[in-house]
Amino acid sequence: MRRQMPSIRLSDRNLSTVLDKAKVEDAEDLAQWSFIVVGAFEPNRHGTPYVKPRAYEVAFLTPRG
Repeated sequence: MRRQMPSIRLSDRNLSTVLDKAKVEDAEDLAQWSFIVVGAFEPNRHGTPYVKPRAYEVAFLTPRG
C-alpha cells in the first residue's frame, strides 16, 4: 500500500523567499522537513492531501536529527 503524504505547492514567486527563510539552497532540501499549515487540505486528482497556494500561512519545521 502506498502512503499518501500531504504536500504543499511552492510557486516560483514564493520559492526564493521560502529557501531564504529556511536557509537552504534547493527545494529538495525541504523534503524531510515538517510543516504546519493555516488553511485547508483538499485531495488532488490522485487523492493525495494537498494544500492550495492560498493557504494563509505555512510554517516549516526543521527535521529532528
